[in-house]
Amino acid sequence: MIFDVKNKTILVTGANRGIGKAILEEALHRGAAKVYAAVRSIDSADTLVAEYGDRVVPIRVDLNDPDSITAAAETATDVDVVVNNAGVLKTSSAISSDAIESLQFEMNANVYGLIRVAQAFAPVLK
Repeated sequence: MIFDVKNKTILVTGANRGIGKAILEEALHRGAAKVYAAVRSIDSADTLVAEYGDRVVPIRVDLNDPDSITAAAETATDVDVVVNNAGVLKTSSAISSDAIESLQFEMNANVYGLIRVAQAFAPVLK
């Protein structure tokens, strides 16, 4: 199945590197009109803006900061597609002194953060 993104506005979380960057670039290659690069640090998207110009719009989204998610949804009201890609990894063994804190950090970003993004953008996508 192929999803057509031509002339659509896409938001990709974690768009500055890895899979998120690949998704952003492929969306542009397939004709997306604009891609919001949802990143923790706006500066981390500078190379994407330099390469793709105003088709890439950096927007701050930190999955551990619910206010940043809400603000992004209030700003990016023209989004057609959300790719909820961002995540974190904090390696720690189960018997490490920071095991609980590491798991809480990962759960907050990788579970609750993704749910917050979905909830924040649901009204925009209807």
